[in-house]
Amino acid sequence: MILPEETGIDWFMGGGPEAWRPDARTVRTALGAVRGHLEAQLERTWPAEELDTEAWHEILRGVLAQLGDYRCQAIGYIDGDRRLVFLNFVHRVSLEPHPDDDPNEPDRWPTEPHLVDDGGDYYWQVVYDPAKRQFFHLYVNGEA
Repeated sequence: MILPEETGIDWFMGGGPEAWRPDARTVRTALGAVRGHLEAQLERTWPAEELDTEAWHEILRGVLAQLGDYRCQAIGYIDGDRRLVFLNFVHRVSLEPHPDDDPNEPDRWPTEPHLVDDGGDYYWQVVYDPAKRQFFHLYVNGEA
């Protein structure tokens, strides 16, 4: 789901950087390459003072095992001279209707970022640079 420029950027960067709307092809390219990026992270190791490599790999394996169960929101923004795409992944289970939901409320998924502060590997984000076809700033939410 490619979010409208005006709604996505206000949340993502507090309205700071200029927004742009990536086209469907750009987003499809990113989504097609994200598995490879995640798998490549399983080959990396980090110094112990920076990151617990085994724990991070376990989290990534959990994301990879459920990769087909995520929905994604794409938010375009400009950083210097680069057009980047923030990809916000949300597990489909967390988007299912809840008994306490108001049935008259509109579905906000197509227009508003789905924000969660914790939730573990049900929520993760990564930034994609379409010009370089590279990912960076991979982040998986923590557990509360």
